[in-house]
Amino acid sequence: MNEKETINFAYSVIDKCIYAVLSTISPDNTPYGVPINIARIGDNLYFHSAKEGQKVINLINNPVVCVTCVGDVRINQDKHITSYESAIVFGKAEVVEQEHEVFNALKALCLKYTPDNMIRFDIEYNERHAKSYVFKIRIDKISAKKIKYDNKTNELKI
Repeated sequence: MNEKETINFAYSVIDKCIYAVLSTISPDNTPYGVPINIARIGDNLYFHSAKEGQKVINLINNPVVCVTCVGDVRINQDKHITSYESAIVFGKAEVVEQEHEVFNALKALCLKYTPDNMIRFDIEYNERHAKSYVFKIRIDKISAKKIKYDNKTNELKI
């Protein structure tokens, strides 16, 4: 794949993934990974968070992050192989301050995860948005791959 195809494929993996793993570094340099829900708008990823906890401490101390998304996982138990697609994003996380961007990010998250209940979005937004942070990750670097196998269990990387 050329660079544009890789980016487009990575975006498709991100947009389809049910959850992602956010990797950060604690103030004592301990690695920390946590599953999160994400939504992509353009070249940015968004997620929401409580206003306290290890994730927030880490992001305030060091905003450099890695986000891993995995999808289309298929396990062939007879042949002991796993096929999957993945995307890895590197970037810096920041708290979103602009109200319209917070609104758009939370709406994108709800459209991705609860599209059948958007009728309640405005109510939930008004009741809850002040109680949480919305973070934006500007994508600095992105990679993607797809691992699948042919009938003879030969690995085919795409």
